[in-house]
Amino acid sequence: MIMNELLILVVLLGVTVTAVHSQGYSSISGYVWCCENCTDPAHPFANAIVQVQCGTVVAMEATTDSKGFFSLVLVDGLLNFISSVLNTVVDLRTCTLNVYTPLSQCDATLTSSGFLLSNITSTSQPRVFAPVRFIFYRYYV
Repeated sequence: MIMNELLILVVLLGVTVTAVHSQGYSSISGYVWCCENCTDPAHPFANAIVQVQCGTVVAMEATTDSKGFFSLVLVDGLLNFISSVLNTVVDLRTCTLNVYTPLSQCDATLTSSGFLLSNITSTSQPRVFAPVRFIFYRYYV
């Protein structure tokens, strides 16, 4: 009896893995700099949390490496789920990349009040996306 249950478990796991590999995916990658409204590779924003936000849903997040680089892979099933939650077709170019990690964490002379936001754009490769440019937005109390 135990051998039959084990065999069923192995078969089910194999089907799940195959289903994941047969799905399509989209990727988003880029750099976050530690400055307000700049693209200065001399100032990478390490350990910043980058979120993909579509409407009111945070679809995914990643943490930048020591060079400020991040990379996200979104499986089509996730995008379809978000589309059903928002009751609209989600195109990544209508989503945004948000960084709420305070700039003061990478440079103490910068403000801790605000966030970075970028629209998402297509690249020359199909299903590969990148940030347009991160713009700083200050919180006002």
